[in-house]
Amino acid sequence: NMGLPRSEQTLASYLDQSGYATLALGKWHLGAHESLHPLERGFDDFYGYLSGGHHYFPELWTLQDLSEITSQFDGYKTKLLRNHTRVDETEYLTDALSREAVSYIEKKSKEPFFIYLAYNAPHTPLQATEKYLKRFVHIKDEKRRTYAAMISAVDDGVGIVLEKLEEKGLTKNTIVIYLSDNGGPKHNGSDNSPLRGYKGNYLEGGIRVPFAIQWPDKIKAGSTYEKPIISLDIFATIAAQCTPGVRPKNELDGVDLIPYLNGSITKAPHEYLFWRNYDRKGKAVRNADYKMIVDKKVDPSLYNVTEDIGETTNLKSENPEGFTKLTKAWQAWEATVKEPIFLGLRRGKEYDKLHPDRYDIKKR
Repeated sequence: NMGLPRSEQTLASYLDQSGYATLALGKWHLGAHESLHPLERGFDDFYGYLSGGHHYFPELWTLQDLSEITSQFDGYKTKLLRNHTRVDETEYLTDALSREAVSYIEKKSKEPFFIYLAYNAPHTPLQATEKYLKRFVHIKDEKRRTYAAMISAVDDGVGIVLEKLEEKGLTKNTIVIYLSDNGGPKHNGSDNSPLRGYKGNYLEGGIRVPFAIQWPDKIKAGSTYEKPIISLDIFATIAAQCTPGVRPKNELDGVDLIPYLNGSITKAPHEYLFWRNYDRKGKAVRNADYKMIVDKKVDPSLYNVTEDIGETTNLKSENPEGFTKLTKAWQAWEATVKEPIFLGLRRGKEYDKLHPDRYDIKKR
């Protein structure tokens, strides 16, 4: 029963109240229990997998159901689900998800719709087809060549999705958000330079760009917004554009970004942004130009990330007052945050000891 608590309203549940058709594609990772399935969380349709990652080649999808799983990463081997039914997919995973998105736009172009297209790529395992690999024969490092190929597959998919919107005359009044998961990890050939850091930490290489957004009717094309925003703003931004009087179930931490992006409001959307890695005791705060980081893998630091995006100069000793100010702000924020209700992803062995029948689904 680990997953997004049912007390939380998903964006799909909210949009369902406003009359939208809703589709989830690809990675779910918000709960594999039947009560946490996408169709129980506001989505009308689902095509993908319930776990946090997946193999890309159909011939590797050998398991028919979760009842056949004997280890945490066996979820990568399951056949894809169309709603609640396992299917025999034949295409490379990224291409299959792109195909499904385009098909949905074709079917739903006459009504309001919401698609959550959660590509697995370029998450490990590093797997790409020859179609994409041959585009990067000039890259000698095998990992980096495969990584580039996987991203190229996503690029193609995003391209055909945008082309379908254009074909249907939907581009101007459709919000498209290209959401960043995190910066590239250090083990798979990715390169975050000139930023320092990588996936899993709070240096700019791990968190700097939360997303890109397109809405030609409201946002100037080619513009860059420099003030700090966060992916939490997506729900609030979309909710503000929907049916008047349909309010989100819970208080939202994000803000509607449209008046900031079009220049109607010139101040920053947030005075502070906060991050926490509970298991690693990691913390970070962004306030105006400055960011404070405390993490097991990084010395306690204060950076001016406007002037020093590579975070090369630790200003903690030079500006102890600034470091203390941000530390106190983080402590005040943490006092308002709930403790985790289940164990983190990297605590699988601990979970196994607490739940020795974890994989015996038939028993439950």
